[in-house]
Order: sequence, then C-alpha cells, then structure tokens
Amino acid sequence: MSQNEYLVKVKEGWILLAYSKKGLCSLNFPVKRKPVILSRKPPLFIVKLEKELKNYFSGKKQKFSCLLDLEGFTKFQVKVWKAAKKIPYGKTCSYSEIAKKIGSPGSARAVGNALGKNPCPIVIPCHRVVKNDGSLGGFSGGRDWKRKLLELEAAK
Repeated sequence: MSQNEYLVKVKEGWILLAYSKKGLCSLNFPVKRKPVILSRKPPLFIVKLEKELKNYFSGKKQKFSCLLDLEGFTKFQVKVWKAAKKIPYGKTCSYSEIAKKIGSPGSARAVGNALGKNPCPIVIPCHRVVKNDGSLGGFSGGRDWKRKLLELEAAK
C-alpha cells in the first residue's frame, strides 16, 4: 500500500507522520531538522492528529483518535499495541502486566520486543510501559524522551 508523509511542528521539534488510506502507518520523532518533503494536502484524520499532537505536547490530556494501518505486523505485536493503547494518560503499566492482559503471562520479554517495534509511539503510548520495579526500560526515542513524555503526563 502506498504511503504519504506529513510533518508536524511541535515545540520539541518535528514529527514525521507516514500514512495510507487506511490510517497512520508510522510516527517518527524527533526529526533533527525539517526534511524537504513535497506532500499533497493531508486527509482530515492527519489534520486532526496534528491538532491532537500539538495539544499533547502543550501538556493537555489527550486521547488519540486516528485509525492505524498496522498491516505487515504480527498478531502478537498488534495485540500488545492494543493493550498499550488502553493505558490511560498519566498512568504506567509494567511489561508483565501487559503480558497478563493479553493472556500471555510470562511473555514480558516478548512484550518488550513488540513495544520496541511500535511504529507509532505516542499514539500507541509504549512510553507508559515500565519495568516491574518502576524503572524506565527501553524506548525507541531513547530513555530521555521516555522520561520527558512521562513527566509531561506526570505519570504515576
């Protein structure tokens, strides 16, 4: 399926969105400098997502409403991401809690691997998943970004 790209400017920098007719395919941040991309006018769901991202980075509680295009990923990965998407703003959950929620207790490491392949961080809030002891664990944008996002949400 063909993808288009769109840039969103937030106070922390640029976010690159890739999307198809089905929904958001990926979200990449931080983009170090504004890439040169020629793109047609984005569809309404991307315009709405841009507003939601700007609200989020302004510290406003946000639930992202866009559809996701997760074609090409495994059923397990999608199941993990759906569970992560249910973690409320300002809250955290452990890798093992996610494993239990999806009916695979004992698969915390596999949950971590699936979250590491999350194509849409922030929208699928994998930054809200932490280790059992409450320490951060990994994040595709780096631990500093994970910490910043959790602080932005004042996560508990």
